[in-house]
Amino acid sequence: MAGAAFLVALYVYFFTSNRLNMVAPALNTLIGAAAWVLLRLGHVRHAVHLAVFGVLGTATVASISMGSVHVTGVVLFLGAVAGAGIFASWRAMLGSVFGAIALITALTLAEWNGWLMERSLRAVPAAFVTNVGTLVVVAVMVYYSRRRSEQTMARLSAELEVRRETERERDRSKDRLARFFRNSPSPMLAQSARTGTILDVNLAFSRC
Repeated sequence: MAGAAFLVALYVYFFTSNRLNMVAPALNTLIGAAAWVLLRLGHVRHAVHLAVFGVLGTATVASISMGSVHVTGVVLFLGAVAGAGIFASWRAMLGSVFGAIALITALTLAEWNGWLMERSLRAVPAAFVTNVGTLVVVAVMVYYSRRRSEQTMARLSAELEVRRETERERDRSKDRLARFFRNSPSPMLAQSARTGTILDVNLAFSRC
């Protein structure tokens, strides 16, 4: 994440005239680097939360620097919601969804009132409905996909536990049979069913 954002920041710096557009990629670079450090230190949950909510902040900055709630900012909002749904807890996912909707609402009102560089009275309501609707659809899709994955993992875990219990019971049965064979006072031997070769004898058989 940090490397990709750094390359984007370099591209924006050299190939665009508006230096404000560099703020969001630069901020993404810092967030990605900080998340990577947290991961290396073993703070996985904090790294995920920083990445998700940091991207929400970056999306807000990108929309302000672009002067409109379009394309770049919306993609980042979607990325934050999808990332929260995949990697974070349910509460973090809901927080990212409601946070993204609140930020889009605030930015849309700012654009509507002409506080951003661009203003399109006809496009703003349609864009707002589209953006919020897309966020909700993505959140529902990620929720459904994660729920199915968790159900599958739970089923596989249960099947694995049943198999382990079966293997443990088999080992206990083999151990009981082996002890009975060795300690039986009656002479006993084990033969191959196909060749008749004697495979093992117990102590009583040896004495006989």
